[in-house]
Amino acid sequence: MINICINDRFTNFINWIPSENGPLINNFGSFENSDNINDDIVKIYNSLKNTKPIFNISIDRKFVDLFEIKCPTTLDSTAYIDWYLMNLYGEKSESFDYFQYRMKDSYLNISLEKFFKSKIYALDIKTKLEIRCLSVDIFSAECGARNWFKADGDYVIWKIGNRGVGHILIIKNNILISFFAVKLKNNKYKDTSSIVNDGSSERFLTFINDVMMDKVESETKNNYGQIFFYNGGCGKSVFNSFIGIDNENFTPLHPFGVIDATIKKPNDLYEQTSYAEAGIGFSGLDV
Repeated sequence: MINICINDRFTNFINWIPSENGPLINNFGSFENSDNINDDIVKIYNSLKNTKPIFNISIDRKFVDLFEIKCPTTLDSTAYIDWYLMNLYGEKSESFDYFQYRMKDSYLNISLEKFFKSKIYALDIKTKLEIRCLSVDIFSAECGARNWFKADGDYVIWKIGNRGVGHILIIKNNILISFFAVKLKNNKYKDTSSIVNDGSSERFLTFINDVMMDKVESETKNNYGQIFFYNGGCGKSVFNSFIGIDNENFTPLHPFGVIDATIKKPNDLYEQTSYAEAGIGFSGLDV
C-alpha cells in the first residue's frame, strides 16, 4: 500500500504492508514536486520494489474549493445543495465532483474538478493500479489522529504552515465546528480567515496564545481536548516552539510512534510529522 501526500512543495509517501500485528512500514520518503503530479506519483512507485500499485492519495487544499453551505431547516437539504451549487458554478457545475460533510447546522462542501481528478487516476503504470482513497491535506491528517491516537470526542488538528501561517480544525463531540486559518504576528496567533466558525476560534486562540507565551500550563482552561500538530511546511524554529510547550495536551501527529517499521524511522519530530497527511491510508486499520 502506498500512501501519498501532496503539498505545495513536496510529495511524501509511506509504503506499508500488512502483517499479523497490523500495518508495517517498509519504506518512506519525499520528492520535490515537478510540474506534473502524475509524474511525481509514478516516480515514487518506480522507486519501490515488489510493490503493488495500490494508492491512497491526499492532495493539497489548493486543488479544491472548500466552503460552508447553510441549508434552511424547512427545505430538503439535497435539493437545496444542488440548487446552491448550480447557482454558484453556473454552466461549469457539471465540471466538478462534490462531497459534503454534515456538521452541526450546515455542510462543508468540497468541490473537485473532474478533469484534475481524471488526471490523477490516469497514471502511467503498466500494472493494473487501484486508487482506494482520495482526500485533502488536513482532513487526511484528521483521519490519522483518529486511526493512530484514537482521537474521539473533542480534539484539534493544527497544520503548521510556512511563514507563520497555519490551518486549524476544531472538533467537538466528533463534529467539525471550526475550520480557520491563522497567522503568527508579534508572537501571537490571529484568525485571518474562516471557512467554518461557530465562534470558538477566538476563544481557542486566547488559550493558545497564553500557552505559547508562557510555555507552561495556561490559566485559560483547555476546553478543546488533545491538540494534534504537525509540520505542514513550516520552518524548524516555528515547529520547535510547539515542541517546547510544557503541556500534556499537545501531541505531535505522525504514525511512526504507533506503527512498526522494518527500516529506520525519520530522525526527529519535525520530519516525522511531515507525514501526518498520510492518515487517510490507515483508515479502518487496527493500529
